[in-house]
Amino acid sequence: MDKNKIMIIGLGIFGSELAIDLSKKGHQVIGVDSERERVNKLKDVLEYTFIIDSTNLKGMQTLPFKETEKVIIAIGENEGASLMTAGILKSLGMEKIICRSLSKTHEYILDSMGIKDIVHPEKEAAQQLSHRLTYNLGKEMLFIDQIHSVTETLIPDWMVDRKLGDLDIRGKFAVNIISVIRSENISKNKAHEIFENRCKGVINPDFVFLPGDIIVTFGKNDDIKNMIDFKG
Repeated sequence: MDKNKIMIIGLGIFGSELAIDLSKKGHQVIGVDSERERVNKLKDVLEYTFIIDSTNLKGMQTLPFKETEKVIIAIGENEGASLMTAGILKSLGMEKIICRSLSKTHEYILDSMGIKDIVHPEKEAAQQLSHRLTYNLGKEMLFIDQIHSVTETLIPDWMVDRKLGDLDIRGKFAVNIISVIRSENISKNKAHEIFENRCKGVINPDFVFLPGDIIVTFGKNDDIKNMIDFKG
């Protein structure tokens, strides 16, 4: 996995969660916000933090853009501040800009400024929840489009204690089982057991499913549901 130096401007809920997650994944994250309290919360977590108003050109010129590969504008609610920040970044020669969209108009203006990498966190979260409630395929669900998803689902009873190769999942349901997540005892002390979910990687036809396994599947939503609801 490539490790990048990423600057995040706007450390509200979305920006701070993104910054923390990217940092945990090994990226070097630079956090920028005009509010001291927000910055102080992350100063011991991120690589660098700056208290700077991103709509101020002189302040922005002090940031280490030469060392930065991507800049994410995570400002929420204030479209004017987001657009001014985008304009300043463009004037400073930043090419790889990712911007959070706050409305259709906001998105249209960003597009006209030449910023094509635009994200819609609230819209995407709503769509994810809508898909999960509609198909009831499991807690974790990544929809690829309106009809296809990658899901994590508790294994149905009819698959337990059987080999993958004997089930013909792809032939019967047109569904691919990508992998399995299994709870395993990772403790070396027999008196104190510690269990952790571990991915089993790419599974072969001889792989035997166990009770409690979480299967990671890809396919059409209706096909995945048919597989889960199948009675064997």
